[in-house]
Amino acid sequence: MKRLTDPLVIAGLWALTLAALLALFELLAVLATRREGHAFLAGAIVAFGLVARGVSFPFLGTLTHELVHAFAACLLGGRVEELWATRNRGGYVVLTVSDRLVSLAPYVVPLLALASSVLALVLRDPLHLVAVAAAGFAYAIYLDDTIAALRVDQPDLRRFWSPLLACSAVVASNSLSLLLVLFLLQFGQRAV
Repeated sequence: MKRLTDPLVIAGLWALTLAALLALFELLAVLATRREGHAFLAGAIVAFGLVARGVSFPFLGTLTHELVHAFAACLLGGRVEELWATRNRGGYVVLTVSDRLVSLAPYVVPLLALASSVLALVLRDPLHLVAVAAAGFAYAIYLDDTIAALRVDQPDLRRFWSPLLACSAVVASNSLSLLLVLFLLQFGQRAV
């Protein structure tokens, strides 16, 4: 399959990233004055502190990475034939469908942070704030895992994406996914 290298697509992704970042900064300014913002930041700081001390969660990162591949394939009508994840040796998933979206999905979908954010929508205090802090923790771990995964060869990405386009897509979609997580946290408590 031909890899995407179109300069217009790359420029569009960077423009989307810029727009998402501007909206993100606006949302962060609002969250900075709310306890949800403080809880999210506290969770992220704890996670980054653990990572800085050498504590990692390799099995959790590998499992969620492979699960996101699997979810993306299922959304596109595919099936999971095999899923394998280990603590130290990575993992893989055998799917009946594989394309650009399936290959990129784990690098752009912070599964546990989104799940924690959705959970925060339905919980009342004090559990609401615990779920918000868990979203911050999960997002920080997701970022660390994603950066670590992109440092080694990823055949699924190499197969469908040029390096510049993959980088552009990862940055753009992670900006949007963080915006979604923070948006859910911003308006979640009002809906309860």
